[in-house]
Amino acid sequence: MSHMTGLLILTQPARHIITDLPKVLKAASQYVSKTLYVHLDPLACTPPLTQVNQRLTLYSRIINSIYYSSPSLCRGIDVRVLLAGFKSLSEIPLKTSSRIDAVLFDHAWKGSELVNLEARYRSFIISKDRQIFLLDENCPTEGEGTELHDNMKNAKANKIYPSVVIGGTFDCIHVGHKILLSEALLRCQNRFTIGVSEGPLLKNKTLKELILPCEERVKNVRELVMDIDPSVEYSIVPITDPLGPTRWDPNIDMIVVSEETIKGIDLINNVRREGGIKTLDGYVISLVKDDMRIHQEEEEKISASSQRMRMLDIIGNDGEINRKILGAKVFGNKDALETLNGIVWPEIQRLANVKIEAERKTGTRVVVLDAAVLLAAGWQSMCHQVWVCILKRAEAVKRIMERDGKTEAEAERRVDSQLSGRAMVEAANVVFCTQWSTEYTQQQVEQAWATLTKYINDMGAKNN
Repeated sequence: MSHMTGLLILTQPARHIITDLPKVLKAASQYVSKTLYVHLDPLACTPPLTQVNQRLTLYSRIINSIYYSSPSLCRGIDVRVLLAGFKSLSEIPLKTSSRIDAVLFDHAWKGSELVNLEARYRSFIISKDRQIFLLDENCPTEGEGTELHDNMKNAKANKIYPSVVIGGTFDCIHVGHKILLSEALLRCQNRFTIGVSEGPLLKNKTLKELILPCEERVKNVRELVMDIDPSVEYSIVPITDPLGPTRWDPNIDMIVVSEETIKGIDLINNVRREGGIKTLDGYVISLVKDDMRIHQEEEEKISASSQRMRMLDIIGNDGEINRKILGAKVFGNKDALETLNGIVWPEIQRLANVKIEAERKTGTRVVVLDAAVLLAAGWQSMCHQVWVCILKRAEAVKRIMERDGKTEAEAERRVDSQLSGRAMVEAANVVFCTQWSTEYTQQQVEQAWATLTKYINDMGAKNN
């Protein structure tokens, strides 16, 4: 029986949990279809680790191992590690945003331990069939278990701070984001500041047109952190300056960054010294390898850029109309362009409608209206679906220069005269891009065409 939301309870001694995590997560995925919360039970914290740095190191490794494994072992499931059991040794999780449908214990227990577990999680267990023991045997506890040596680069910052800060784009929230947030929250006692990139900070992002609006990304981050750790005060703010609040806020104590942004710590501290503000300690997390990588064009690390690439239904030609003669006269001249459009667009639309009607009468199933100005001209009303192509501005300028022999200024004027990528995406049913190799383009084209064909066949079957 599959449940929408499950609560996985880790009960084995903490230093030995990682050994069985793959089996536990794989088993849990058989019972949950949407959200899997993970909670560290007090049983796992005996004997307790008295040194803070050792405790943080161990808990970081457990949390990271859960998130590292979840994409492959819990496909399609939103895995969230609740921090109450790690930070405050809380017996039960604090309130979750999703209702718990089933409680999953990592291992079977007997006697007084079982009685205590059932009593502890009574409020989450709706009925006996919603109480599941995943593995029959307890994991071996011989030896020391997980090593607790600090990574040298993090030895100084591996402690609890009153106020912690992080920054990022936080688009298409993935396990890398969850690890970043969890590592920071694990070391945060009171106040957590999150800077969400916006405006100029998105300029060089891959497929930036597909990035969610800032307010939506802020909302998604807030929902996630309030779910996994509602114990701290949050300040989640849009930032257009790479330094964000770290430039001026004197109350921040520590920043958590990834390996690719480690240089930012020195930059921030130099600015803070110049402003007479205390410097920040820095904690560095490793990049997460993307084991679900399906094409060489994607990044090796888990990233929102790769996820946006996977959102593309098609990657192909950009549909640019070759206007070598008229282009020099109208691109970059708004009045001239509007005059030209007022002359040719109505006639093009009339001729297109004539052709579409002729094809309909002969039984043609699909008519493609290839028009770079389709949205600007309002022709989307003629179509069942709108397919658009987006491309980085610099690449678009480069291709126009190479293909049409234009100067850089001429190519830029042409690009700037067109609708923005975001405006096109908002009006589209299908988005594609030719940023990468022809093989990748072919793969996406075939996938999109197959989806369209299936849709047409399904509609035909319903009408028969």
